[in-house]
Amino acid sequence: VGINFVTRNYGISWYGSGPELSLCMEAIYGSDLDVLHWDFSALDGPKDYRLALWAERAAVHPSKPILFMMDSKMSSRYDIFSRFEEQGMGTVFVDKMAMDVLRTRIPGDE
Repeated sequence: VGINFVTRNYGISWYGSGPELSLCMEAIYGSDLDVLHWDFSALDGPKDYRLALWAERAAVHPSKPILFMMDSKMSSRYDIFSRFEEQGMGTVFVDKMAMDVLRTRIPGDE
């Protein structure tokens, strides 16, 4: 098919999504992104404004990456994340609770 897939882990221990990582995306992640994955629920906790800042900054990133997020649809962050798709951004949301249920149905995955 000729697709060159490169993944980079830019995880920084004990950093939330904002403001540092949100405001410096291009300097930290580079200017050639196709996908950004928000994985800060443990550190951002109830500070939903951090997700909003992160996604807003991703929206103005030069490469316009697709945003991925895994969280619960019961979370207030889901509503924030959903707004970005409504505004025309590419987003993929994976419901963590649904994935947990699915995992229990996979044979041999106890």
